[in-house]
Amino acid sequence: VAVGTAASLVPASRYLNAEEIEKGSAVDLKPHHLATWQEKLHGLVPERKVNKFPNPMALEFPEMNFLNPDELVMGHIIMNDSKAKSRNKELASGCVRANACKDIFWDPSQVRAGIVTCGGLCPGLNSIIR
Repeated sequence: VAVGTAASLVPASRYLNAEEIEKGSAVDLKPHHLATWQEKLHGLVPERKVNKFPNPMALEFPEMNFLNPDELVMGHIIMNDSKAKSRNKELASGCVRANACKDIFWDPSQVRAGIVTCGGLCPGLNSIIR
């Protein structure tokens, strides 16, 4: 039986301890984040500590809703799940929410980036990227 229509949020601080996050979990981001990839650790990246620069969008759009970096979306939301044993363990700890953050890792004055789209592979992407 599915519970509710919206995904539940779990405080990420509950999973900041590396021992609680299995290697390969959807929230095991330390091996992949530029701030922590050389440390050979597992777990969530402490975004509030490593993201030190204000996002330029926060200055240009002060009413914009930004992501709370301590939120996760629960991976399994089914109670009395008859297929629980066959589901992937990667989502057991939840998933990191995707959205714009108020603070960012890169210094915007030092970064130049370009995005290339490849024809029909990404239809509609040009209307999203400005």
